[in-house]
Order: sequence, then structure tokens, then C-alpha cells
Amino acid sequence: MLRSGDPIDHHRPLETLGLDSLMGLELRNRLEASLGITLPVALVWAYPTISDLATALCERMDYATPAAAQEISDTEPELSDEEMDLLADLVDASELEAATRGES
Repeated sequence: MLRSGDPIDHHRPLETLGLDSLMGLELRNRLEASLGITLPVALVWAYPTISDLATALCERMDYATPAAAQEISDTEPELSDEEMDLLADLVDASELEAATRGES
């Protein structure tokens, strides 16, 4: 059993961390309640590690997984120095306008 200050290996099966069947159901119920989605009863057994579980939940909720997010960022065009300068000027102008109107 882990102590509260111990780091958790995200690739270690939850069962080896002390998760039993009742705790698995409780975890599934809490995830359902907090995420607002319906999940299978055997969720934590089908996805036995924190990493597997997080990936499955991201897929169910149509969120990009870290690998998918990396693929997206790899295909995004990079801005030129001139475009970055223009963007910085726009941000500065926007902040200045907000400050003169009393917005923070």
C-alpha cells in the first residue's frame, strides 16, 4: 500500500496499488458523477492502469490524448518572426485598451 506522499506509477496496475472490486466500482461511480457520463461496470478492470484509464476516458469524452495532441501540434504551421511580432503587438494593444477602460 502506498503512503500519501509516495509518487504513483501511472503504468502500474491499480490492483497492485490496493484497488479491489468494491473500490473499483466506487471509482467508476465517482468518475461517472464527476464527468457526467455513463461508464461500464468493469471499467477499471478493462483499463487497469491510471494511464490506460485516463486515455480511455479522454477517448469517451472526445478529448485529445497527449499523443493526439502532439500530432496536432506537429501539423500546425509555425509563425514567422514577423507574424510573432505582430501577434505580440496585438496582445500589447489589447492589454493597453483594457487598462485604459479599467479592465484587468
